[in-house]
Amino acid sequence: MRRSFLLGCALLLALARPALAADLEAGKAALAKGQYEAALKEFLPLAMGNTAEAAFQMGRILENGWGQPASDSAAWGWYKRAADLGHLDAQHAVAQMFQEGRGVPRSTRLAHKYWEMAAKLGSVKAKARTGAMAVAGLGRKRNQALGMKLLQEAAAAGDPEAVAVLDGLAERGLVAAPAAGDTDP
Repeated sequence: MRRSFLLGCALLLALARPALAADLEAGKAALAKGQYEAALKEFLPLAMGNTAEAAFQMGRILENGWGQPASDSAAWGWYKRAADLGHLDAQHAVAQMFQEGRGVPRSTRLAHKYWEMAAKLGSVKAKARTGAMAVAGLGRKRNQALGMKLLQEAAAAGDPEAVAVLDGLAERGLVAAPAAGDTDP
């Protein structure tokens, strides 16, 4: 009996997944067509149920004022929910908002936390930001070695911000300039 119940629950969950995906895709389609009310109706229940992509899309709608007045603080709430669920673009958004003090009080410590989360998911941009913050001691204890490692990894991956930071450090004599054509970190 218990085994039948568990099997039934698993079947219901499996059947519900395509419906969730369809709602998310319907929301994205509505958003692409500029049908913001329809998109909100699709995304809101999913976002409330901790679907990271839906929460991220709610943040985009609110940040950009699509179909309603823009609200950075309301957007931040949805971005943070998605970021904490592991959504990479949302981690970028939350880090940037903390760094700029947009929608939330400015906090380099919390900006660093979210850039670091995104870096751990493989974001080259986040590696560059985290590296620059480590070198400067912003939002964390200064760590020149870690900062340089992250900046060099991001630069090797082609991140223009990391390249600019490393060039700036080299111009000030704080690090050795790479040899011409040297792309190894």
